[in-house]
Amino acid sequence: MGLVEMVFYFVQELFKIYVLVRFAGLFFQKDTGKKIYLLLGLSYWIVNGVLHIAMANGWVNLASTLLFYSAIVTAKYKGKLWKKLLVAFLGIALGMACEDIVWLVMNNYFAEMNSSHLGNCMSIFLLLAMEILLQRYLQLGREADISSLNCFVMLLIPVCSIVITDILVGGVFENKDRQLVGIAAIVLINLFVFYLYDMILKAYEEKLENTVLTRQVSMYENQLEILKESRRKLNGFQHDIRHHFLMISGYVKKGKYEELLDYIDQSLHYIQVEKEYVRSGNEEIDCILNYMLERAERMGTKTEVSVSVPEKRFMPELDLNILLSNLLENALEALAQCDSRKLSICIKTEKGILYISIYNTYYDIKIKDGKFMSMKRGFEEKGIGLDHVRGVVEKYHGGIDVRSEQELFKIDAVLFLSACAEETS
Repeated sequence: MGLVEMVFYFVQELFKIYVLVRFAGLFFQKDTGKKIYLLLGLSYWIVNGVLHIAMANGWVNLASTLLFYSAIVTAKYKGKLWKKLLVAFLGIALGMACEDIVWLVMNNYFAEMNSSHLGNCMSIFLLLAMEILLQRYLQLGREADISSLNCFVMLLIPVCSIVITDILVGGVFENKDRQLVGIAAIVLINLFVFYLYDMILKAYEEKLENTVLTRQVSMYENQLEILKESRRKLNGFQHDIRHHFLMISGYVKKGKYEELLDYIDQSLHYIQVEKEYVRSGNEEIDCILNYMLERAERMGTKTEVSVSVPEKRFMPELDLNILLSNLLENALEALAQCDSRKLSICIKTEKGILYISIYNTYYDIKIKDGKFMSMKRGFEEKGIGLDHVRGVVEKYHGGIDVRSEQELFKIDAVLFLSACAEETS
């Protein structure tokens, strides 16, 4: 290989790395912020180039590509390891199929134009074109709690595709058209994986929305009962209002102020609704808190609640429900495991910023890989509730601090409502 060809090859490989990293970006929303992936990309570029020049062994180059590409995806993006492996194998499988399609077409139908450099460039552009189509028609970057079995099945498809592609290209076939059709079928199978993955994400989102809506229905039913009870007591109080004023007037005229205060306390207690723990004026907040606090009271929990929010809606109901419901569900789950039950809730908005602090006693919390494990799953799996909460917090460019101190499990969250409103307007 001459110097010019070598330089051309290295430039092609650099462009290929860019396309592969861009491909991985279709599946992830969050960047780790670590720059080590640049070093890995440079290493991949140099090592693969040297291996190609020195050995020209397809399997060695493939193994090197898979190793470095998986490492780059892992270093650059946040997400589960299975997902990173799936993306790496899909990218390589699709890239190999594109290369082989271009090679077969040029070798069989355009022999006079046959050039390894031209073929490599065309295959990279073909992969880039497929990426653009996937980006346009599918939304693959959404987060979802997909089962390990589904992950394994999807991962098998690109792995098998790589093996079959190599067999089809490396084997001797009398009919080159059938060989080309076989490679094209592998491309379609891998594209179907993207569609299947997109369908799984949509099904997961629908399931999450249904869960939130079901919980919301229960909350509104609870709030409706509170309003009915409040209306019934107010109607009774209004019916006897004349007698109440006469009673108050009598106490004042006789100077019986202690009896007057006692009578007023009795009246206030009468019109107070048992299940109404919060009356902030914000319907969504009141629904969620009254429902959750009623459950906490049934457990014998001592509660402290401070709410200072505007009466009008300040964020979408779905986001608010996911945020507060998951945080309070986690708190109730922890409270159910301990003897001394205390719950403190503070929610306030100030200058377009939402502050949420939820502190509760707990019996035991397990931490793995920096995440709290779910008690209802026997500490075997990471709870997805906090993942949903983090998703909402990040949507509003905020931050969340989760920690445990002595007997208290503490969560503090800050969301910038004004910043999100500016983006959506």
